[in-house]
Amino acid sequence: MVRNIMVVGLLVGSLLVAETANAQSGVVLPFTGPSAGAARNVVVRAARDHLELIPKSRVSRAARELGVNTRSATGRADIAAELNIDYFIAGSVRGRQTRLRVYGADGEQLARGNARRPIGAAGRADVARVVGELLDEAIEGGGNRRDREAEEREARQRERDERRAALDAEEEEALEEEDEDEPRTGPRSPLATVNMLFGVDARTRDLAVRLTDGRRRNYEAGIHPDITLQLQIHPLATKDVARGLYAQLDVGVGVGLSTVERDPSDPAIANEVDTTAWRFMFQAGYLAPFADDKARIGVLLGYGHDRFALGDNQTMPGASYNQFRVGLAASFAGYGTLMQTRIDLGYRFVLSAGEMATAFGETINGGAFDVGLSVGGFVESGFSYGVRFGYTRYSLDLAGDATDFTAESATDSSVNVGLQLGWAFE
Repeated sequence: MVRNIMVVGLLVGSLLVAETANAQSGVVLPFTGPSAGAARNVVVRAARDHLELIPKSRVSRAARELGVNTRSATGRADIAAELNIDYFIAGSVRGRQTRLRVYGADGEQLARGNARRPIGAAGRADVARVVGELLDEAIEGGGNRRDREAEEREARQRERDERRAALDAEEEEALEEEDEDEPRTGPRSPLATVNMLFGVDARTRDLAVRLTDGRRRNYEAGIHPDITLQLQIHPLATKDVARGLYAQLDVGVGVGLSTVERDPSDPAIANEVDTTAWRFMFQAGYLAPFADDKARIGVLLGYGHDRFALGDNQTMPGASYNQFRVGLAASFAGYGTLMQTRIDLGYRFVLSAGEMATAFGETINGGAFDVGLSVGGFVESGFSYGVRFGYTRYSLDLAGDATDFTAESATDSSVNVGLQLGWAFE
């Protein structure tokens, strides 16, 4: 009886030793594209059933030490020899597909395939299925090469031992902390490369002109809708210091506007006046990133036009401003990409004022102060949103002869509150 137990024990021990000796290692490299983090996490979980996974941080460290990268076959081969890696798994998310590739220790491709985008349970299950099939194919086809490459890897590893020993202890500790977070991916920028938003603003307008004889000319538009478009562009959203480059276009067109003018001599007489309003502002500048893009602060320079036109009337010619804007912007992200709060402050130098300048004076000088507050964000599928508030006030000085009545000064202010919906591209 005792002899039988010893025999069984020896057999089990032999099997365990053989299994350990035959265990093959691999690494799941960082993925690219929208939903890259979700796709990689699925692949990590599926690959653990086939391989002993090495943290990607160790691969990054080895690549820096060797001066190579995982995008080339020779780079992968050098890293494989350094860390004794048998398989590399790479991938990207493009459109509705997850593209998967498996490379061997020599850096060459062993298997490839496509799965669905890792959205929802069905998408994640499809990614896990395909990576399992690819690993089975790669392991079956690459098993014969493993023995032939073993001696080569050992020789290369001996050559790298001295370099690895020279790593700073502090860096080692930081990398170990990063390993504890595996399989989580690195920080993701809360900003989209392109974010296009359409919506509606509720807007008001209050225009007042003070004449030299002390009288005033006033025009007040109640709350009216503006159809709006906003385009935000971070052309290098995730690439080094250049990711602070930024551009923005805002367009608004008033709809459903109508104005009624009362005859000063007989208020009972009212005339309807054609009214149109539209505006645009293009800005570009640099928003310096802080704390993994969770905060950005910077300066924007822009050119815009703001027109509020009235048909024939006896009160006000309307307003038409060409302007140059200098602004400050600060944004703060929360909940990943789901919420970003932004504050804008700016001053607009009025370059010309259209009909107002000729109707109330020969020359016009001044500018406008504006302030804005917005909250927006987007989800992995691409849907984006924005809620915003803004206030703008022009203060103008008029002088010289006029075709209507000579004026001293004018103010023009507006308030807008709006909701926008759209699509973000990472």
